[in-house]
Amino acid sequence: MGTYCTTAHLNARLPFTTFDTTTEPSTTEIDYWIDEGEALVIGALQAGGNAGSYATTPAILQIRSWVMDYVEGMTRRAYAQSSADGSTDDGEEPLRRFHNRLDWILANPSLAGAMLGAGAGASAATHVHAYAQNNSDDLTADDLGPVFKVGDLKGNF
Repeated sequence: MGTYCTTAHLNARLPFTTFDTTTEPSTTEIDYWIDEGEALVIGALQAGGNAGSYATTPAILQIRSWVMDYVEGMTRRAYAQSSADGSTDDGEEPLRRFHNRLDWILANPSLAGAMLGAGAGASAATHVHAYAQNNSDDLTADDLGPVFKVGDLKGNF
């Protein structure tokens, strides 16, 4: 059972469907997808330096929305596979949205943290990355300092 989502949230996205232990997909499979989706979102947030419980209502609702894209996509894909229709791409759009969201979180960790923290991004996500600080070739900031040269100045000033 997930922290941010339940099978009831999936029922809200896919009305007129019911899930239990005998359906395809089963509630057990759906619970696994909820756990996977939450782990992927939280992992992406933590990779960007945003560590937190995200216990505020806005954060819970946003994470739920993101995770439910994954769960809906996996559920639609399972429906398509169980119908033996190999030509359908049902479920691909919500999965694409989910993976695009993960890419966005990784590319914009400070903004993602600010969205979930009501305007307060994690300090680890907002520090400056620079070659002099994050290189592996033993150069220091002094090695990379600006060089100013004055050319031959001729003429009347």
